[in-house]
Amino acid sequence: MTEREKQLLLAIITEHIRHSRPVGSKVIVEKYLKDISSATIRNDMIELERVGLIEQPHTSAGRIPTTKAYEYYVANFLHERELDKAEQQRLQRVLSAHRGQYGLVIRELAKAVADLSSVAVIVGFAPRDSYYTGLSNLFRQPEFAEIDLIQNFSQIVDHLDEVMEEIFPRIRPRVEILLGKHNPFGQTCGVLLTKYGGGKIPAGMFGILGPIRMPYERHRALLEYTRNLLSK
Repeated sequence: MTEREKQLLLAIITEHIRHSRPVGSKVIVEKYLKDISSATIRNDMIELERVGLIEQPHTSAGRIPTTKAYEYYVANFLHERELDKAEQQRLQRVLSAHRGQYGLVIRELAKAVADLSSVAVIVGFAPRDSYYTGLSNLFRQPEFAEIDLIQNFSQIVDHLDEVMEEIFPRIRPRVEILLGKHNPFGQTCGVLLTKYGGGKIPAGMFGILGPIRMPYERHRALLEYTRNLLSK
């Protein structure tokens, strides 16, 4: 990819994460690459589509990122960021309110993270002991207007214990983002996972599960902060 194509891909992904709509050349020129002509943007979109990084939905002239694009985005474009102070304080209050009750505090933190992320949270207390919350948040996402996606996620929930048992021993104490064929929960979604605890709180797994169109920088910051709270 040329540098301009990289910037175009980043712009398409950023815009799609924010608004969930297919992205056209007009939006790119108006908001992101103001010194580039629409004709040039359209030609670059054709090239990005040719290599499988964007695709054109049947109902729109705009483009959306593919799974391959999100994998490239996670590998090349993510920056470290701190969680907003107000969100830090909210999670700290949850921890303080239930200190000493590790099972309860983890469930309450999971509910708070699900609320802040607007998607689902999964917790593995042990390989066959899992908990999830936030499915109603998940199903309010625009992607779930498609019945096939709802069915795919329903199957994920039905087999959650089996997936958790498979991946539980492999999760490490840093945030991992799994997409596409690397995602044990399925290729139609994205998941961020980390290992928590190890001190007074027994070690377990904490994750954010959502559509592949997620604000990964923010969700990684949210998960890292939660892991640190549970690992002190």
